[in-house]
Amino acid sequence: MANTQFIKDAIHGVIKIDEPWVVELINSSELKRLKHIHQLGISYVNFPNATHTRFAHSLGTYELAKSFADQINLNSKTLRNELLAAALLHDIGHGPFSHFFETITKINHEQTTHQIILDSSTQINKILKKYSIDPLNVVKILKHKHKCSILNELISGQIDADRMDYLSRDAHFAGACYGLIDSPLLIHWMYPHKNKVCFDIKAVSSLENFLISRYHMFVDVYEKPKIIVLEKLIKRLFKRFKFLYQKHKVVDCYKCSQFFLPWLKNKKWTTKEFLAIDDNAFYLFFKQMAFENDTYLNKVYQMIIGFKNSHYSVYEANSTMGKKYFNQFKKNRKVYEFTIYPVYVHNVKIYERDQHPIYIYDPNTKRVCRLHECSTIINKLGKQRFGSRVVIVRHPKVK
Repeated sequence: MANTQFIKDAIHGVIKIDEPWVVELINSSELKRLKHIHQLGISYVNFPNATHTRFAHSLGTYELAKSFADQINLNSKTLRNELLAAALLHDIGHGPFSHFFETITKINHEQTTHQIILDSSTQINKILKKYSIDPLNVVKILKHKHKCSILNELISGQIDADRMDYLSRDAHFAGACYGLIDSPLLIHWMYPHKNKVCFDIKAVSSLENFLISRYHMFVDVYEKPKIIVLEKLIKRLFKRFKFLYQKHKVVDCYKCSQFFLPWLKNKKWTTKEFLAIDDNAFYLFFKQMAFENDTYLNKVYQMIIGFKNSHYSVYEANSTMGKKYFNQFKKNRKVYEFTIYPVYVHNVKIYERDQHPIYIYDPNTKRVCRLHECSTIINKLGKQRFGSRVVIVRHPKVK
């Protein structure tokens, strides 16, 4: 087609864009904003190449959703467009540095995504309506409430377009070898059965690899202790700044706080205010704290910039080694205070067997069963929650 556009992608090779409404959404200011938001937050501290963006992930999710739609023979143009729009826009509500921003402001990115899509003042809302794509139905897919239930599973299930893309993409850029997913094969072995997503029994080993890879990515990439500690320290830094701001004791030399006024003043963010912030605004806001006239802010800022492994210890929960590490930190108790953080990564269940089971279909026997019923590995591991780790962090005392 003459109007077809092609985007080169590190994971999917070539992403073909042949729908005018998709082109317009990609060029909207709301989606372009995701080019300035890191997919893995500050994880690039540990993984220097993990600087990929939410924008690239959104395109990848869209590409996989197209493959899903083709595989299940989704002939309804209305349903197909709603599915593809949900895939492309599912992360539109992420704030600076992705999930990290949520821990500071308590903003839920899913709720914000719904708000942006439904806000009649946004470009994406106008584009969807222009092409007769109901924004409300797009949101219903993201909420898992669409009348065509199979669409919900394709964007928000245990094996969906979102997870397939971010696991492969994050593993690739982090340099991890255990996040490799055979997406084309999984999609090939997937088909609808009684309005449910089912996988051929031949896909069991690939599904096992998918679920275990996801667990390993959480343990060794998403919940890396060093990143958790840095996030906790930066969170304390912002909490301190907010306290000083409300006491009218900040210099605010770069005037970057104007982007975060709703948070500083405990007010609800409007769509316009939220869309004005990205990683660049967040980083400048963080950087200006080095120039504030507050000893605690200065110390913690310098600690974050020159962060070393000596600032924290990691041990298994209920381990006697924890006491040993904690006693070492206590030597400087006049200067530092300590916080113990549980790392819940080991509590991530490999497989949600009760709430969102994965269905397996055997074409020979015409029988449908759940994955843990035909997989020894998933049946064993799916029952367990693994022991959690604990991080002890030291940081300057507030005077």
